[in-house]
Amino acid sequence: GMCLQAGPTLVTVKLLIIGVFLFITGPTSTHAVANAALVTGLRPPEGEGLIGAEPEPLTPEGEDDA
Repeated sequence: GMCLQAGPTLVTVKLLIIGVFLFITGPTSTHAVANAALVTGLRPPEGEGLIGAEPEPLTPEGEDDA
C-alpha cells in the first residue's frame, strides 16, 4: 500500500527492501529462538492445546495431599 502511495521513487525501493528483509528474517529468527529453547532442554507443552489450560497449583513443602 505504501509503495503505491509513494509512486515509483527511491522510497518505493527502500520499502520493498525492508519487506524482503522482514520476509527472510522473521522465520529465521523464529527458528533460532525455538532451536535455542530445545537445546537448553525446554520442551513444548504436550496435549490438545493451551486454550483453557490451567497450571497445577503449587503445594507448600511439608504438606501432604492426604
